[in-house]
Amino acid sequence: MSAAANGDGGAPAAMGAILGQREEDQPLAAEGGNAIAAGAIAAAGPQYSPLLAGIARLKEEQKALKAEKKRIQKELRNQEKKRARLRSKAKQLTDEDLLQVLNLRAAHTAEVAQKRSSSNAGAAASSSSGARGSNE
Repeated sequence: MSAAANGDGGAPAAMGAILGQREEDQPLAAEGGNAIAAGAIAAAGPQYSPLLAGIARLKEEQKALKAEKKRIQKELRNQEKKRARLRSKAKQLTDEDLLQVLNLRAAHTAEVAQKRSSSNAGAAASSSSGARGSNE
């Protein structure tokens, strides 16, 4: 009685018998032909190890790039939602509200500029006095 007559398909076992392999050594049908190819390359020796390392490196790089793309898409989607929310809120503001916002922004900008100029002047004075001390 043949293996096909038993109803178990028998083709992988028959091929394995021809090649001198046991049934346990055969790749499962779910693994497909890639298991045979990978096993053949691994068994071929160290001459293919740089090739396998390169493939593994590229797969890791691809995985990292996909994660980066996903993160960027999420960030973009959130920024677009934020912009839409702000625009809908801005449509509800009156002219007086908008003028008040502009005045607050101008005051804040002037305050920041004044802090920067005073901190830059203080830093320049301390660096110049430090330079004099090193010459003495």
